[in-house]
Amino acid sequence: MKTVKNNNEDVKRVDDSTAQMLVNSGSWFYCSKEEYKKNRKSVKVKTNNKTETKDIENRGLSDKKLRRERKRAKSNRND
Repeated sequence: MKTVKNNNEDVKRVDDSTAQMLVNSGSWFYCSKEEYKKNRKSVKVKTNNKTETKDIENRGLSDKKLRRERKRAKSNRND
């Protein structure tokens, strides 16, 4: 996965081959993953045919801890 940014300040995480294609087109360039993290303000979570948006900006948790928390919640739902 690579992080790319275009001239309109859009930041995306895409796979390596797509990133290379976008950068070669000329309007996109590589940037750091921190730019993607600071621009991302919410995450969509699917629960029972509904899509909820959780605000993760104020929680201050790392991606790893958020994934672990979601995994625990999912396993508790299945029990």
